[in-house]
Amino acid sequence: HPESGGNKVRGLEFTLAEAVGRGARSIITIGAAGSHHVACTAWHARHLGLMTVALVTKQPPAEYARRNLLRGLALGVEYVPANWATLPPKLASRLVRSGWPGGLRAYYLPPGGTSALSCLGCVNAARELREQIYAGLFPEPDYLYVALSSLGTAAGLAVGCRLAGLRTKLVGI
Repeated sequence: HPESGGNKVRGLEFTLAEAVGRGARSIITIGAAGSHHVACTAWHARHLGLMTVALVTKQPPAEYARRNLLRGLALGVEYVPANWATLPPKLASRLVRSGWPGGLRAYYLPPGGTSALSCLGCVNAARELREQIYAGLFPEPDYLYVALSSLGTAAGLAVGCRLAGLRTKLVGI
């Protein structure tokens, strides 16, 4: 996406569509304080009329984290500080207050945005790669390097490459 891109957009295409389809009014997710996932989710959710609540854990200071945090604040993200001990009760409290699961006014998006549904975005990416290779735009790559955190991108690309019949090897960083 030209304004808020990266690998997260692939999964958000599916998860935010599901959230809207279920009538959600907000997204509740988890990430580090300067998470790209939180900032990207907030940008796309806002453009669909959804608010974002992010339960966040501490993160070592870094310029990219600062930029992501400031972007989230500018997009109206409600940041809820947490640690690994307080995260489960804070998440449960937020979900219950939002009417979840009965009313489902909030859509829960797991850490990093990774779910079986979001992985389909990277399965599609591998299919698109195969189509570009078959069209002669470039040869099949020997390797694809992907960031490892919540593993959604790697899982989706691994399945997608296999289904597409690609011999490309994934290397997680």
